[in-house]
Amino acid sequence: MLSCVVPIRNESGNLSSLLSRILDVENISEVILVEGGSGDDSYEVAQKLTTKYQNVFLYKQIGDGKFDAVLQGIAETSNASIIIWDADGTISKDDTRELIKLYLHEESLVSGDRLRGLREKGAMRPLNFLGNQFFSVCFAILLRRKPFDTLCGTKIFPKQIIDRVPRKILSKDPFGDFSIIFGAHLLGIPIKSVPTKYYSRQYGVSNIRRWRGGGTTYARLL
Repeated sequence: MLSCVVPIRNESGNLSSLLSRILDVENISEVILVEGGSGDDSYEVAQKLTTKYQNVFLYKQIGDGKFDAVLQGIAETSNASIIIWDADGTISKDDTRELIKLYLHEESLVSGDRLRGLREKGAMRPLNFLGNQFFSVCFAILLRRKPFDTLCGTKIFPKQIIDRVPRKILSKDPFGDFSIIFGAHLLGIPIKSVPTKYYSRQYGVSNIRRWRGGGTTYARLL
């Protein structure tokens, strides 16, 4: 079974439908919500929803940043396998099911691949697309494999990957993509990518500042 970790920020109007989609997916036995930095009532809305579902748990983020929230959530999970589910709904439930199916068939790091899948108009800004292509090629060279979408937030992996990565790297990785891929590589765990359709966000605006917060950080790490 999988533990689903969902970092939340400014998603109050999206949480109810989000949880319905997640809990409709087989093989997910618990959902760990970690809320931090919201300017709306996301935490209060999430609190009410936890009373509706006995396998949904909510935590207030202690630190800052997306990956910090993910790590805090992973620390609270009870399963050995983790799926990160971004709250923006840009990867569909059906595509997520396909990722899970592959993971259960062959335990590995399984990542969505928006670069090889269809992208809804406006879902990915041109500069973000170019940045994702750049890091895709960089990691392909480092790992000596075919390029794949390293920055897709939807990833499924054994929890032991996180334990293998030095804390220094974990603390400097804003989104976690580098750490998770690096951990899998160190453990000799296969890395699989599945083409996924990438939809436009249906609620709110993106909380991610890839170039200012992540692009320069990943460039320095590389």
